[in-house]
Amino acid sequence: MKLPSGIRLKLYPDHSLSEPRIRACESPRRVILPFLGNSNVSVGDSVLRGQKIADDIAPVYATTSGTVTAIELRPHPEFGLSSAIEIESDGKDSVIPEIGKERLDFEIEVLSGAEIRDIGKEAGILSNRANDNPMQKIIINGAECEPYLTGDYLLMLSKPVEILRGIEFLMRAAGTEEAIVAISENKRECYEMFASKIFTLKIPKIRLFWMKDSYPQGLDVQLLPRILGKQIPQGCRPENLGVSIFDVSQAFAMFEAVKLSKLYLERVITVAGACIMQPQNVWVRIGTPIQSVIEQCGGFLRFPSSVIVGGPMKGIAQDSLDVPVIHSTTGILAFPKEEVFLEEAEPCIRCGDCIPVCPVSLNPVAIVEASMESDWKRAAKYHPEVCVECGNCTYVCPSKIPMMDLIQIAKDSQ
Repeated sequence: MKLPSGIRLKLYPDHSLSEPRIRACESPRRVILPFLGNSNVSVGDSVLRGQKIADDIAPVYATTSGTVTAIELRPHPEFGLSSAIEIESDGKDSVIPEIGKERLDFEIEVLSGAEIRDIGKEAGILSNRANDNPMQKIIINGAECEPYLTGDYLLMLSKPVEILRGIEFLMRAAGTEEAIVAISENKRECYEMFASKIFTLKIPKIRLFWMKDSYPQGLDVQLLPRILGKQIPQGCRPENLGVSIFDVSQAFAMFEAVKLSKLYLERVITVAGACIMQPQNVWVRIGTPIQSVIEQCGGFLRFPSSVIVGGPMKGIAQDSLDVPVIHSTTGILAFPKEEVFLEEAEPCIRCGDCIPVCPVSLNPVAIVEASMESDWKRAAKYHPEVCVECGNCTYVCPSKIPMMDLIQIAKDSQ
């Protein structure tokens, strides 16, 4: 089996590791919580931290106590506009009484897999649509292959036992006897730390998998075939193969949900880039506007030309700093003009460099040519809907053609 090799990127990990610990952000003055389902509150209602305020694929909880000041369409860091609930903090950070009640070990031991699964769903870690059928294995994605992002790295170094216990809970919830933790080769300290803890704690059902240091190895389309050793059919979901994939943050959150009765109300994100005064990794509550997070990292050292939510390859540049942190937010990056390459595109020279770096074996140049001519029927023949928007094609293009943007346009036309 031959997979596209991906590309090697300069990762700049030291930029956000000058602060060697994960710092907790202060409680935000207000939070913005996007949702796609139905709201359980109205404008003017008082809410507590941890109170369920909306139903979605996973429940939506208030991440601070205060008053609901708006329920309206707001910018979403991934989906553009979506419904959102805004809560103005009352400064008390009052929490529902159920949060923080620690379960003793014997209480956890007698929990069934279904009960642990329900805890994960109620905490907002597992989707309400999560498959209740047993999985053959689970995979924990510890690759973190985009430049600047180091949140998973620090979390794995600082909370290895908690993450491993969380993985055991995820295994019980999924009904599987095997878990694989995929760690990239640039995180040797994490690999050695986990190997030591697995040996000490005698957890033979969790094994480590050494990943090559290339991008986008952390995407499902690269992770699955490398670990399973077989090509995965296009459009096939991991669950169809009896596999569930979680990230490091979810594993840690699962430990806290089962052991400490906590909800998934915060996550670690990297705040970095040449325009950030104090680059670091921080615990941020879901719903915190990125402006607030940047302010708690010292604000801007200089005015940024681009602020990106996520990594520099798959992240999304933002027009507003009022967009909130969500569960999938891995970073906030701010770059000056000289580091944002907006060179004018030149005609394609037919080099074909974009083809071998595509992780899903597409022909990017063929889709781009059809997209530039608005020939959507021709573009459809090359399956733009399969694109995972990794940005490799744009990165390697010597003509500086915005290939990923044009492929996205072709996807939207289908």
